[in-house]
Order: sequence, then C-alpha cells, then structure tokens
Amino acid sequence: MLGLTLRLDMADRFSRLIVMNTVLPVGESIGEGFDMSKSYASQFNDISVSGLLATNYPGAVDMIAISTYATLFPDGTYKADVRQFRELVAISPEIEGTGFGVRAKEFWSTEWTVNLLWLSKRLILFSANQLWTFFND
Repeated sequence: MLGLTLRLDMADRFSRLIVMNTVLPVGESIGEGFDMSKSYASQFNDISVSGLLATNYPGAVDMIAISTYATLFPDGTYKADVRQFRELVAISPEIEGTGFGVRAKEFWSTEWTVNLLWLSKRLILFSANQLWTFFND
C-alpha cells in the first residue's frame, strides 16, 4: 500500500515498477476479508501469522513458507505491526492518510500505464518496449 503512494512524489526515481498483491486505501472498505482480518487482529495479542497464511491461502503456500513465517514472528513481542497495521489502513475518510490513497488512485488510473498478465505459475509484465517473464516453480 505504501509503495503505491511513493511514486507520486519521487517520479524521477522510478522508471519501472513491479507491483504485487496490494490495494489502495481510499477512505472506504477494502472488502469483507480485510474487515474480518481487522476484527480478528484486534482481539488477540499473539496472532499466529503462519496460521493466518495457511488459512488464507490453503494449498497455495507450502509448509516451508509457513514454517518460515512462524520463525519470523516467534511470539507476541514481534507482532506489534501485525496487530496495529490494520488500524492504520485508511478505510474511512476520517483516517489520516486517506488523501495519499485518493491521490495515488487518480495517478495510477490516468498517468501510469500498467500491463499485467498472470498465466498459471508464470507472471508476465510488459510495457511498450520490454517483456519480463517470472516463473514460480
């Protein structure tokens, strides 16, 4: 989310971007999944990050990735951002930062050409002059 707003004020630093798995908060609900996640995170001090990953992406994430997430967040003292992040997302006009998302949405809608194509386990990004292919084996 943050990266999508950075391009606006640093245009000279970026000629190409790879944008993945993100959303622009513009002062309205992002969706039922986010709302449920926010509610869940507010109820528990020691959230199982690896458990959330396994539950939210069944079959898409292998046990090695799930184990890796578990080691990154061994207990509640490492999860302050996991608990607080959802509270900072601008899902209503009153939340500070909503203007950044609105501005970024306008930019990405009108001033930047985005080309994206997913084919099975392959990600293909293309612009007028180049083609990049990434494989996820």
